[in-house]
Amino acid sequence: ADGRELAIASASGEICIFETVHGRLVSKVDAHPGGALGVAFAPRGDRLASVGQDGSLCIHNSSEPGRELI
Repeated sequence: ADGRELAIASASGEICIFETVHGRLVSKVDAHPGGALGVAFAPRGDRLASVGQDGSLCIHNSSEPGRELI
């Protein structure tokens, strides 16, 4: 939400979060076993939504991406 982090969805199902200044990997989580199609931060940056190829939607705490909220 503030441009300091970038989230990337992968065909392997991983969601990777990088800090944008140096490109350092901040965290990685296996969110969707069948592949992840997309990710989006909430406007405040406190939540991260991800959608899987199987149609599943996960809402993550962006400070602890491995912890699903929904």
